Amino acid sequence: TGNASLVGGGAAIFNDGGVVNAPTATFSGNAVLDCETPGEPVSVANGSAAVTGTATHFTSYLAAGNWVVFGLPNTAPYKVASVTDDTDLTLTRDYTGPTYTTIDMWLCYLAGDGGAIYNTNIGTANVTASTFSGNSANSGGAIFNDTNSVSIITGSTFDGNNADPLAAGAGGAIYDYEGTTYVTNSTLQANSADFGGAIKDDYGTVTVTNSTLSGNSASGNGGGVGVHGVSPGSPGSIGLTN
Repeated sequence: TGNASLVGGGAAIFNDGGVVNAPTATFSGNAVLDCETPGEPVSVANGSAAVTGTATHFTSYLAAGNWVVFGLPNTAPYKVASVTDDTDLTLTRDYTGPTYTTIDMWLCYLAGDGGAIYNTNIGTANVTASTFSGNSANSGGAIFNDTNSVSIITGSTFDGNNADPLAAGAGGAIYDYEGTTYVTNSTLQANSADFGGAIKDDYGTVTVTNSTLSGNSASGNGGGVGVHGVSPGSPGSIGLTN
């Protein structure tokens, strides 16, 4: 929960040619980010969503939906809910950690793929009875399945995951690029992206069986599912059953 991968992919799990088994797991609030430096000095209190700065200029570079990271080891990313003025902002969830009167804070933006899991290099990801919520990346808000890799997803829920619509992000929950993805007995709801609000398939094969896609959205095309297959020898395909 709340892991950050600074560029690259797979904020929670990066699988490079191995086998990952994730039974009854919860992936929440993970994000793949790139952060700008130097940071702004701010004060934060444990259990509070309020952030206060001194001699800062939040309104000139921060807005709702941006991400920030505090200068702490293994810090979690926090999404900005609102910016009140130059010195005050509110996070979408309470900060948890030591209280600081002065600590650096960096502005971050979504970069890289696979907010929770990045499966690559002929890797295999077995996901069963798991929950993915509030994960974010440039593409593949929850899962990015790369070339010749296989993701098998059964009895799982994807709720409120996001692929950055400002950067033509694809696959709010799942992005399959030239791989194979199976989704069975699962629910994908309220996920969002620019293309493929729930699922985006580029040149790969995605099979969805006995699953529910509800309330997903895309600012471009494919509110539920987007398929792109214009590649010699690599047609994209998706199968929907029940």
